Amino acid sequence: ANPPPLLPADAAQWWVAARGLVGSMLDFDDLEEALEQREQADAEAAAAAAAEEEAKAQAAKAEALARAEELDAAARAAGRPLWAPIPDDVWAVFPKLGDGGRPKKMNEFKAVVNDTDPGEYWGIRFPFTPQMLRDMGPEWLTQAMHTAGTLPRDNAVTRFTSFDVKAEDVTKQDADNARWGGAGLKILLRVEYKNGPGDLTEGMFIKMPHEFTGKNERYKNSVTSFGMDWSEVTFYNVFGGRFGHLPFKSPRMYFCDMCRRTTNFVNIVEQIPYAKTGTMTVRPGEYYPAPEKYRDWALPNNGLDLYYAHARALAQFFAWHRMARQNTDQIERIFMDEGTYGFKTHIYGVVGHTGKYNSKERDELIVQMLTKDPGLMGAAAGMGFSPQAAQGFLDLCLSFAGDVAKGAFPRDLVSAAAMEKFRSEAGDMAKYCCEMQFYMSAIPEFFSLCHPNAQVDNAFYWKDESGQTLCGLLDWGGVSHSTIPGCLGNGWIGAEPEVMEEHEEKLIQLFVDEYEKVTGFRFDPDDLRMNMKLAQCCVLYGCCANIGMLLRIYKKDEWKTMKGRKDPRIDENFLNRCYFVQIHLWLKMWQLRCSPYNFFQQWMKRIRFPPK
Repeated sequence: ANPPPLLPADAAQWWVAARGLVGSMLDFDDLEEALEQREQADAEAAAAAAAEEEAKAQAAKAEALARAEELDAAARAAGRPLWAPIPDDVWAVFPKLGDGGRPKKMNEFKAVVNDTDPGEYWGIRFPFTPQMLRDMGPEWLTQAMHTAGTLPRDNAVTRFTSFDVKAEDVTKQDADNARWGGAGLKILLRVEYKNGPGDLTEGMFIKMPHEFTGKNERYKNSVTSFGMDWSEVTFYNVFGGRFGHLPFKSPRMYFCDMCRRTTNFVNIVEQIPYAKTGTMTVRPGEYYPAPEKYRDWALPNNGLDLYYAHARALAQFFAWHRMARQNTDQIERIFMDEGTYGFKTHIYGVVGHTGKYNSKERDELIVQMLTKDPGLMGAAAGMGFSPQAAQGFLDLCLSFAGDVAKGAFPRDLVSAAAMEKFRSEAGDMAKYCCEMQFYMSAIPEFFSLCHPNAQVDNAFYWKDESGQTLCGLLDWGGVSHSTIPGCLGNGWIGAEPEVMEEHEEKLIQLFVDEYEKVTGFRFDPDDLRMNMKLAQCCVLYGCCANIGMLLRIYKKDEWKTMKGRKDPRIDENFLNRCYFVQIHLWLKMWQLRCSPYNFFQQWMKRIRFPPK
């Protein structure tokens, strides 16, 4: 009797078919030779495919470099040469990242906050309150601009023609002050020059820290969130025109400096010629009115045109940084500490060599990092809220929206069914904040210098002569290296959810197209959107934590009397509006297809992360 086959007949047939040998009766030598030939053919095909892919990449890179040369030529012709690395002699003495002797505790902060030390960039004393600027006057501003090289030596500021202070106290109800942001007070200053302005601005926008009161966010901004003000001062000293300009518009720097020991600073940049608030029609060549944070409902078409222009500008910013990194590491050395820079370089090297962008191999590696490597698991734990902290902030939100301020929300957003859905789904996500942050942060292609708060209001808009809406970026406090999806996700949470429900995919597509034009690299739109929504998953709990400030501004009994986000007590108080409307928009988003939870589920299914 014949011995039984080593493999069942159907399995043996499959094995032969897989090698392309069906129908052939081969002896052992023939089989070995055929396998070698097939392996060689497979290798040659793989090499050819790799060569074709490399050729496409090189062609795209060449096209991107050619476009960069065109942009540079156009910028020079317009008198705005593109930024170039800082010269060696200046770089050797350029202020570096660090704590600069900053205070770390409340008593240390109170002891130095009124000291008048010189700034670290330009070495002269500077005003950090409106009254100090009035007292120091045009003579000081002339000295400051001469020192910074932004005013010719034969010219001088002779007079302040107008001096308008904004946002001195953002904890109070004030419709005008509520338009001007919350990270510092602002001064709209107009000046006269001895020899005329030439190409200089006569309208200056000045930012200073708020006076510390104990009720505002000065301590948080200056100490708890240290780095926000220093990074903005640094940004303008690096990219505000001294060494060239960015490929998109950003305000020109006239004098910016800070003393980290005292936490005081002053930023003096060009003033944007916004249209009057309430303007609903903008003609070619004109600027839009300044958008107000969390008031998209007051913009033409809910700000839709602005979001498309904004997405294009962000793509240009990120693409510029990717190309700049090919020539210098100065940007990383300026905005990142050595330890973080080394850690990211190592992670990106490992992940980059494991597989291509958006590949299964990378996903598997990152899951292994998060489940098998104690060191990286510890690093991930420091990247986001712990499950306990996230759940605690979520509980605060549930209590506020479902009880304390229930009457201030639309009924459908805080119905029993809606709140239970939000509680369950957001509670599920709360367990994975650190893992989601690590996942995005481990993907090399997402790495970039990022605007810290890229919402539509931290930008300015105008129409060119063809009628296209264009965008420039401003308000750079907290600029640092992060992830592209994180920047987009945080930036778009201020939009009306119904707008994003219809346009989010289109905005992502526009962003991807614009980024590819400059860099030659193309993101997968679906992958980028999923990661952008993961970033929103993570930022949700920080928004919930902000409810603590809402309860400091108004007591619980007062909240029970409020009647919606347009209630003047909410809408005309900057911090109240921001932190309340955030929650309103989250609850609305949770009822739509663009809910972050839907993309969290997609991510969990894709990477098969172990359930908690």
